[in-house]
Amino acid sequence: MIQFEVEASFQYKGSGQSAYFSASSYDEVISEMKRIWYRAGLVFNRDEAFLIVHLSVDGVEQRLYIGDFVFDDELQLCGMHHINDQKPIYDVLSNLCFTFDEYEDPEYLFEKIIRFLFEKNTPEKLLGSWLIKLSLENFDFKGIEPEQAIIAHLLKFSDQQEKLFEMYHWCLSPDGEKFFDSNDSFPYAANCICDELKEITEGNFKNLSMNADEENEEDLDESENLEENTDDAPLIKEKILENLRRYISLYERPLPFELKLE
Repeated sequence: MIQFEVEASFQYKGSGQSAYFSASSYDEVISEMKRIWYRAGLVFNRDEAFLIVHLSVDGVEQRLYIGDFVFDDELQLCGMHHINDQKPIYDVLSNLCFTFDEYEDPEYLFEKIIRFLFEKNTPEKLLGSWLIKLSLENFDFKGIEPEQAIIAHLLKFSDQQEKLFEMYHWCLSPDGEKFFDSNDSFPYAANCICDELKEITEGNFKNLSMNADEENEEDLDESENLEENTDDAPLIKEKILENLRRYISLYERPLPFELKLE
């Protein structure tokens, strides 16, 4: 549940009385906003109201202004988020990997923010916010690169959720590649993830195996015979998973921020 606040503004003269409510979905937020608008006696073309969200960010309570809104005579919502005036919420949501576009329609942005607040465990919110936190840290791992430790942590997290192969495929998909290139606040490691995973698939990384070349030849033979013998597909999957887990064992290190499901 997320706590919200509605401030009434009679005759556009600023904040007046406030009402509070908790919601667990976008639809619940809109329903509560409508109820409060009606009970407060607000009138279209004379009054307006402000929507505020109360969030706990790194243990600190934040009161963040989302935007102003009205309901017309048919109780249809018109909510507006004006990006140039909202630096506090911009800073908080950007750290959660919400993307603002100054050219987006204010009504669309108002809805987009509310919906984003209820998203859980999406790549953007889960991985994005984690990568942004890591970008603020300096790493000094003897013998390995920071990006290797970050990638190993991502793979280990996925394996613990029994989603290692799914995460592997998503990272190498067009959606995954677009995501890792989507935010300048991501650390350098984000730009390496796709290339590194392609190397891991083939077993081409240092210290993986003394017989890496032989294993690569076997993988190549399996790939060439895949069309002739579809029974080889599970073997190829297992080989990829084996390489991914061996990568984890080599490069996994403690990080200041861990991936955690909400």
